[in-house]
Amino acid sequence: MASKHAVLAVTVALREEAPDFMDVALICPGLVRSELAKGTQEGMDTDKYAAIVMKQIKAGEFHIMSHAYNFVRISARWREVEAAFRKYAPRYEGDIEFDVRTLGVKNGWYPRYPDASENLPV
Repeated sequence: MASKHAVLAVTVALREEAPDFMDVALICPGLVRSELAKGTQEGMDTDKYAAIVMKQIKAGEFHIMSHAYNFVRISARWREVEAAFRKYAPRYEGDIEFDVRTLGVKNGWYPRYPDASENLPV
């Protein structure tokens, strides 16, 4: 699990810091049949998986998804994160003042940031 989170962090950093001509994608697979790993016989067929993934890569997507049920797991995690924000760090007018992305672009810490100017309504 830790290695997957490390890949996530590196991929997000690449997306934010790579030159504009470089495309970066985060592939979030589920179980795929493979001769490389035991216990994958019940996984998604590799040809089906490749077709799903390649369609998204060709479309220039960043988040590459293949296994629908993973949405259930990620949704539960984000509901917990959202609840913690609402309880301990609720939104307020002008809360962008400490936003690291906004400050990073303003101060030159980041060469670019896809949504640095995004200011979601409170």
